[in-house]
Order: sequence, then C-alpha cells, then structure tokens
Amino acid sequence: MVGVRKRRRTRGKKEEAVEEDVKELQSVEEGERQVSHEEAPVEDAQAQEEDVAQEDQDGSHHDDDDASSESDEEEQENGKDNQMNAQGGKGGRRKKKGGGKGKKAAQVLPPIQTSTDIVGDAKLLLSVRRGRAAIEAASMDWVAAYRNDKAGATAEAATLLLQACGLVAMPISEEDIEQCGADELKIKIEESVKEHGLENILGGRGGKHLKENYRELWDTTLRELGKSGDFHTFVLEKIINLAISLSTSVIREVRRIATITVAQISTSLLFLVAQLHDSREAALAQATGATGGRRGNASEAFKAQAEKASGLLKELLSFVDSIFQSVFATRFRDVDTEIRATIVQSLGRWMILYPSSFLSSTYLKYLAWALSDKDAAVRHASIVAIRGVYEDGSNAIQLKDFTNRFSERIQELMEDKDDTVAVAGTELVTILVRGNHLGPESANHVFNLLSDPCEKLRTAAAELASGMIKKMGKEAMTKSKVASVAVNKKGERKGQSKPPTGQEHELAGVLSILQSLGESNDTENGLLSEQIVYFVVSSLSHNLDSLKRWNLMCEWLLHDMPSLIFGEESTRHLGLCLLCAAQSAIEGSDVKGHSTKERRKAQTAARQEVSLAMQKDLDPLIEKYQTDASMIAIFARMIPYTNIELFSLKRQEANFSKLLNKMKEGFSRHCDPECVLSCAKSIVWCTNEGKSNTRDIAKATLLEIEQECSADLEKAMTLMNKMGFDRMQSLAETFRLSNGSEEPEEFYTIRRAISHVAGLLTAHPAAFVDDGEVQNNLRTLLRFVSEGWDLPTSIIFDAERSLFTMLLFKLASLEEDAIDRSMLLSIKDDVSELISAIHLVAQTALSEKWISTAAASAAIMADVFTVFSSNTLPDYLKEVGYTPLDEDIDIFWNAIEHGITRPSIFDALQTGGQAAISAIDLAYRICCFVGIRQYKQLGAKLLSYWEHPALSPDVSNTFKELVKKLRSLDSTCLPDVYLNAMRICYSRYCKEVQSFPEEERDELAEKAIEPFLLLSHKIANSQAGMNAPVSTLSYIAEKGALYALEDIPSSLEFLQGASFFVVKVKGDEASSILSTLEDMGRAANAPEDTGEEMGDWELFYEYCDVLRSQSQKQKVQGVLKKSAPASTTPKPNRKISFVDNDDYEAHVQVQSTGQRRSRRASTSKSPNYRETVSDDVQATDSDIVSPNK
Repeated sequence: MVGVRKRRRTRGKKEEAVEEDVKELQSVEEGERQVSHEEAPVEDAQAQEEDVAQEDQDGSHHDDDDASSESDEEEQENGKDNQMNAQGGKGGRRKKKGGGKGKKAAQVLPPIQTSTDIVGDAKLLLSVRRGRAAIEAASMDWVAAYRNDKAGATAEAATLLLQACGLVAMPISEEDIEQCGADELKIKIEESVKEHGLENILGGRGGKHLKENYRELWDTTLRELGKSGDFHTFVLEKIINLAISLSTSVIREVRRIATITVAQISTSLLFLVAQLHDSREAALAQATGATGGRRGNASEAFKAQAEKASGLLKELLSFVDSIFQSVFATRFRDVDTEIRATIVQSLGRWMILYPSSFLSSTYLKYLAWALSDKDAAVRHASIVAIRGVYEDGSNAIQLKDFTNRFSERIQELMEDKDDTVAVAGTELVTILVRGNHLGPESANHVFNLLSDPCEKLRTAAAELASGMIKKMGKEAMTKSKVASVAVNKKGERKGQSKPPTGQEHELAGVLSILQSLGESNDTENGLLSEQIVYFVVSSLSHNLDSLKRWNLMCEWLLHDMPSLIFGEESTRHLGLCLLCAAQSAIEGSDVKGHSTKERRKAQTAARQEVSLAMQKDLDPLIEKYQTDASMIAIFARMIPYTNIELFSLKRQEANFSKLLNKMKEGFSRHCDPECVLSCAKSIVWCTNEGKSNTRDIAKATLLEIEQECSADLEKAMTLMNKMGFDRMQSLAETFRLSNGSEEPEEFYTIRRAISHVAGLLTAHPAAFVDDGEVQNNLRTLLRFVSEGWDLPTSIIFDAERSLFTMLLFKLASLEEDAIDRSMLLSIKDDVSELISAIHLVAQTALSEKWISTAAASAAIMADVFTVFSSNTLPDYLKEVGYTPLDEDIDIFWNAIEHGITRPSIFDALQTGGQAAISAIDLAYRICCFVGIRQYKQLGAKLLSYWEHPALSPDVSNTFKELVKKLRSLDSTCLPDVYLNAMRICYSRYCKEVQSFPEEERDELAEKAIEPFLLLSHKIANSQAGMNAPVSTLSYIAEKGALYALEDIPSSLEFLQGASFFVVKVKGDEASSILSTLEDMGRAANAPEDTGEEMGDWELFYEYCDVLRSQSQKQKVQGVLKKSAPASTTPKPNRKISFVDNDDYEAHVQVQSTGQRRSRRASTSKSPNYRETVSDDVQATDSDIVSPNK
C-alpha cells in the first residue's frame, strides 16, 4: 500500500528523505540525464510538500470521490481562467518557494510503498510522485524513447496505466502491445487483480495531488509528442483502446483510473486540435495572399501545409469521438461519483477548447443532466463546466436554447442542500444575469440566501444581490414619495429637499430586503433577529458603501426615514444595521487586508469613523428613542465600538458625562432584560477603557447605579411585606388570568428592582460585594415563594440567578496561594443555602402547578450542580463542592420533564441574548458531566423520551451521545438503563390511558402506546449487528417479561415492547427464559392454555410461543450440521399477534426522519432529466452498463 510517512519535523531528516528519493529516481533514469535532472526532483518535491502543507492548513479532505471537483474549485478560487483549465486539466495552487518567516515546515511525499514489489519499469510512476520538474524530464525521455522504439515505449505507457490502477505485479510487454488485443489484455489484467489484488497508488492522503500529477504527465507527454508536427497515432490507438476496454471493468478502481486517463488524453488531444486548427487557418490565409511567380509556389506549399493539418485534425477528432462514444456516453451513468464528475469536467473543457464541434446540444445535454445528479460532487462539476462555457461571451448565441431550456433548474441550484453546490449555483446565476442570459427578476429569491448560515453562500448571494439593491431602494422611495435627508450642520431640515442620492437608494434597498425577510419568515411584527440582520449586513458590506456611511444611517434614524418608507419595524432594522455594520467593520472577518498589520489598520480606521459619527449623533439618538427599550439597547451596544479616548479632552468631558447619564437613565427607565444588560455593559466597559479621567466618570456613574439598585430592591421588599400574602395572591391571580398582559403596578415595581439587580450583576459581578442587604433581600424573596407566594417567573428566575452570580464571584475571587478557609466555609454554607432555597421554590412551584417557575429553578440548579461539582473544581476548592442528594435530582427531573414536552416553557428564560435553554441538554449535562451518583437513574428517565412525538428529530443526536457517555461511565449499566427507560415510558402510557374517557379508551390507547413501542424498537435496533451483546437482548427479554407479570393485567401490555428483543434471542437463551416465564405464570395463577382466546393472558402465551419457536431454531441448525434427523417437535399453531421487529416500520409511522434546512431545494429533477440516469447510478459495481447496453 502506498502511504504517507510520518511527517518529518527537522530539517536534517527532510534533507535525508529528499536525498533518498533522488537516489531512487537516479537508479532508474538513463545515462547522463541522471546528473542533469538530479536537482529538479528535489525542487519539485519542495513545491509538492508545500502543496500538502497548504492542503492541511486549509483543512481540505482528501476524498477520492470528490477529488476532481475539488481541483476545479481551487482553480476558480485562484483566478485561473478556464482556457488554462481546459488545456491541461491542471488544478491546485502552488505557493511560492521560500515561505515566509514562521511558516510551518512542509513535508515531502514519501517514496512508493507497496505490499508487493513493483514489477517492471516504474520511472513514469515515480515522476508522478516527484511533481512538475520530474514529469517534464520523464516526458522528454519517453518521447525520445518512443521515436526509437514505438512498441517498447507504448508498453511502458500502458504499464503506467496499470500501475496507476494499483496493479503493480503485471507489467505490459512489447509482445502484449503488438500481439494482444485490448479485450484480451483486460481479461489478463482482471485475472491478475484477483490473484495479487490492488495497491492504493493514487489514493489515500495526498491522492488529489497525485491524480493531478498523473493527468499532468499524460498532458505533458502528448504535447511533447505533438511538437514534431507529425503526430504518431500508434501509441494513441493502443493506449486508448486499452483504457476504453478497462473502463468497462467490474473493478471500480480500474474503471476509475481508466476513465481519468482517457479523459485527460482526449482533453490534451483537443488542445492539439485547437493548435492545428489555428495553423490550418493561418496557412490558408497565407495561401490566399500568395499568388503568381514565386508566390505561387509558396501558395502551393501553404495549401499542402493546410491539407496536412486538416488530415491530422480529423484523425485526432476521430480519437476524441471514439472516447466519447465508448466511454463518456456509458460511464456517465456509472455508480462511481468520481467517474461521473471526471466525464462532466472533461466535456466542459472540450466545449471551451473547441466550441465549433462540441458546443452543441449533443454534448450540452450531459451537463444539464448532471445538474440533477444525486451526488453533490457531480452537480458541482457540472456547474463549474457550464460556468466556464458562459464566461466566454462569444458563446452567447449557441447557448440561447440551452439557457431557455434549463434556466429553471440552474436557478434551483442556488438552494441546493449542499453548500458547495449552492455557492457554485449562485455564482453561475450571477454570471448569467450579468451576461444578460437571464433577467434580474429571475434571481429575486437570492435575497433569502443573504440570511443563510453558510458564509460562503451569503458572500456569493451578495455579489448577485448588490446589483439589484439600488433599483429596489429607488422603487421603494419613489412609491413612498420620500425625498432625501437634506440637513444642515445642526441636523435641521433645509428649506427644500433634494432627490435621494445613490447611497440612500442602497440603504433603502437593504431595508426592503430586511422587510421582505421578516414577512417571509413569519416573525413577530415582521421583526428580524439580530443574527439574521448581521448575516445580511456583513455579506453586503463589501459591495455597498452605504453600509459604511455611519452619518447617513444616523440621519435616517433621526428623521424617521425608515418608518416613512416602510413602517415602524424598519426603524429597529436600521438600528440593527448600524450596530451590525460597526461589528462587521471593526471586529468581523471581512475587514480589508491580508496581513495582521493591514487588518489592524483597517479596524482602527473603521473605529475612528464610527467614533466621529457617534460623538455627534449618539446623544440625540438616545434622546429621540428614550422610550424604546430595543433602540436604547442598540445604541448602548454601539459605545464599545467607539474610540473612548476622543472624550478624554477637557472640552469633551461634559459630553461624555452626559452620555453616561443617558445610559444610566436608560438602565433605570426600562425593565427589558436586553436593554438593562446593554446599558450596564456599556458603562462597565467605560470603566476599563480610555484614560483615567473618563474611567473615573464611568466608575462614579456605575457606583450610583449600584446604590440605586440596592435602594430599589429594599423598597420592593418593603412593599411586599406591607401588602402581605393575601393581597399578593389576589394580584397574582389577576396577572395570570390576563396571561401577563395586565401587570399590576406592584408587580412592576418588584420586577424592575429584581431585573436591574440581575442585569447589573451579569455585567459587573463585583457589584454589591460589600452590600449584604441585597443578598438577604433576595433570599427573603425566595423564602416568600417557597411559602406559596405567587410571583411571575421572571422575578423568581432573576432572583435565583442573582444569588448564583454573587456566589460565582466569591468563588472566582479565591486564589490558590492565599486560601482563606473562613471564606471557603462561607461559600460552602452559601451553596447549601442556595440549593435549599431553590429546592423549596421548585417543590412549591410543582405542587402549585407553576410549571415555568419550576423550569427556571431547574435551570439554576443545573448551573449550581455543574459549577460546584467535586469533579470539576480544582483540588484547592473541592471543600466547597456539592454532591446532589436524591431529592435534589428528583426535584430537578420533575421540573425538567415538563420542559421536555413543552419546550416553550424555557423560552422565557433567555436573557441578554443568551441561546435558548433546552431541557434535554440540561438533563444530559447533569447526567454525564457533573459526576452525580444518580446518573443511571437520570439517564433512564431521559432515555424514556427518546421517541416522544413532541420532540424534534434534531435531539436524536443528544440521546445517542447520552448512550455513548453512559457506556463510557459504566460499560455494564446499559441493560438496566434501557429496561428502566422502557418501564418509565410504559408507566406514562398507563397513566395517560387512565385519563381517557371510558368510551374512547381503546381507540386512544392504540395511539398512546406508540411512543413506548417506538422506544422499544429503537433500543432493540441499537443492539443489532454482529458485535451486539446477546446478554442485553436476553436480559431485557427476560426481565421485561417478569416486569409484565408484576401487576396483571395492566402490566401485560409491556410484552409488546419486550417482543422486539425476544425475536432476537435464540437457542438455550430462549429456552432458559421460557422456563422462567412458565414458572412465573404458574405462580401468578395463569389460566390453562386451551389454544382459544385467553383474554388478558393472550399476550403472555403468545410471548411464550415465540420463545418456544426461537429456542428450536438453533437446535435444528445444530442437528442438520451433524446429519442427524431433524427435531420432530411440532411448531406452535398460535402466532404472536404483535408485529415483528422487521415489519414494525410498516406498522407504526416512525416520526424520526429529519428535514433538511428550509432554504434547500435538494436535487429535484429537471423535466428534461433522464430517468435512466438515476436508476443506473444506483446500480452495484457488478451491474455496470456496458457499451453495448
């Protein structure tokens, strides 16, 4: 096998490896060329190793199936024109020699290593590993040898083909070339493969580069051979016929390399055809101009030259046509992805090299069909090929019919489920629109791609969308009859408005896109999330100058331009545009410049521009939108993107103080968590940035906020004590009946105080460090709740979170070198007190059916368990660790369980832009990573929801990871965990059935039991396969049946789930289980089996019958092996009524199939796509379509 050696790290080892490779090459080269070419392989090995290093750095995957398409993609990315791609089929990028300082040392490709010695000459194969310089030398040597000995050189080329396939034990001799036909050689080759096998010569790590070098070797050799002007067709006939024959082999690797070979040969021949065509046209032109006398003789010479070129041109085209008919037309339907991609790529190159013959429907239809191939690599190769044809403007007329016929499918590719294909499809549509092949209206849905999670797709979509945005904005502004923002230096409108500028049209176009995205996503009030706005803005910022005109965006906000044109929701969209544009320009990945110095320079310049705009407009913006919490949050978050040192000047101190006061007012005025947190974070940021005078002002403001929060919390607690329990309960009932829309003033006062404390602690954990009253008041509030005081969930959650944050700050302030034991004991007491308080709150909430409050407490409990786990704390802090008690875990699970089936409960717990909290993720974290001793019990409870219909298919991966983690914690625990999960799920079913009306119970029970059956089916299937533990199957089959006999008759239906396991147990195991069950049945006074309807016991006897049948299977097989008479035990007449494992999918509609992302259109077939393509593609390797088929 060819493998890549372990990478050498030192220079000395690398030089030794290079010297070994050079000596190996010298041993097989001829005479004086050994010395002349000695340095070339070293030089090219360094270039090759740089390629490998670059490939590793970029994180590329060396997948043979995608190698061809990846090569073309790299060519496009590096700006290589399609003419060069077509001429040589060369791909990949090469770094300049002598890499920069500090770059990773490159690795040399190792010599060929095979399990079988290479028989015959391997000089050509060695040159493939050496790279370009060695390939050029080997090509020149081979051409020289060919002119002296055609048969010998052709045999060497044919041997190279076999060696590339991996057959190193069978060289081709001169006799084989001269006497054997291609089909005869194919038979010998396949027999040799069966005997010796194949080596991985051009595969594995670095295989993409090796195949590129292999193609380059054939290309260089044929071009060198064609320089003589008298092209020798002997080698073409032999090699092409052999490759055509091998392309029909049932051995996939042989078929693949043969197809790559003829594809490269045909492309190289067409390059020569194009040269011959040009020389013929030049000769005819010269012949026309040369007449009379000596010129007449010259004319005859030119005509003879043209006739010779025409003859050779036709001969070469006949070879290409033979390849197309014998290989391309049939292998286009091959099961191998790389073969299909290679054919598509080659057809595209043919059309570029010689459009007069190949740019027709005969060949274009193959590219169109490939657009609907099931594999993304083939679809991508087709798009790249089509793009190359369209980039040549002279092909427009010939492509008109193709465009009209397949434009719909091309547009669908923009939403392909594969990101790479979607990006290439969007780039193709961009070329078509800019080349007027398609109208702009055909690409309107490109705006949806601007919010796609794939960054490359967003960038490609922005290239297409940027050309249409200005027109959209102009139409919107014309429709609304809004003029330009014409203001003077004071920000006041001038007497007469001017027509909108181009940048204003762009800005209006961006807002129009955001408005349409809000409507299409069916969001609340048409408002988009910040993430979507950031995706759109960061994608378009490269192409639109208006998104860097900070003053323009501020002026639009100050003069209500968004609401005048589009509506109120666009005001917030423009505010987010301002924020996201600043983020993108200052800290995003799209800043200009490639070096670190250039990036920092661009970031500094952008920050300065933002600062100047905000220095002038931020204060009036806050003043204008002071009652809008969402806008205040946006403006507060703009402050960290400014250069705070601009305010350090004496004349600017007053303005800075005024700005912080505005932030303080925004913090005090609003209760919105995002607004409160943003204002607090901006002030805290100012205390750490800038010069001392600005920091002192910010610290003073922060202290004032801290004191106000403490005072407000004290007033809120005084208010609660004054109102008393009865008054609070009355207000709570009114609040809940209105579904939170009618909030009493008293509740607002309490909520405002708590939310401010929580927001300030999140931004500044050191707050209230010396204020013990805040902590006491928070504990008092939780005590009230545990006593039955009904408060909104947000108040309780913020109080619990605040206490937890204060505890975290105490823990973080401890230093290992100066541990204060009294502080450790204090923290330990605080942890116990916090857990006790949350425990009581959750317990009360569950008893009072305050589900959201219980969920909030569970989320905080999960954080406490995680942070203060003895498994995660360092040694010097283990004394403060907390080990959850059984009642803690029970309360935690009871609260979490409600959130599993009702995920919306946890939505209210998102604060300050935090990600959504998932009940399943919380339980998974506590079960697997906290080190609780109850992990088996909690794992079983969580697994019992694996197939619950209320859960999204996306959570299936979490359950799979849970099983893996449980196995790693205790490899023997899974049978018990699985069985307990089934019991818990079955218990929920029994409880649910009891709640059904008597008259509908039977009908509803059939639907209610499906989650239990699906769970059993899932667990049983997880134990399938050769390595599945039989003990797990037999354990659940036996223990599950015993559980079913515990509470007859209600528990007997559990046998339906256990049946998925019993059908997989055979022989002695089945006999043992059967014996145990029969004893249990007699002990439970089971009625006698009369073969008739047995009522509740019918399932039990059917289960026994299946066990009896399974016990006979292995015994019969053993008797047959000994040639003894088969068992005469009659088969039971009764058949188990519940479904077999294999047929269960047809019985129960399994709802665990995930859907692709909504923006993907997948690979829907074009109306013109041939059905035979997909059918043949799915065939096996042994079912290959032959040329005669």
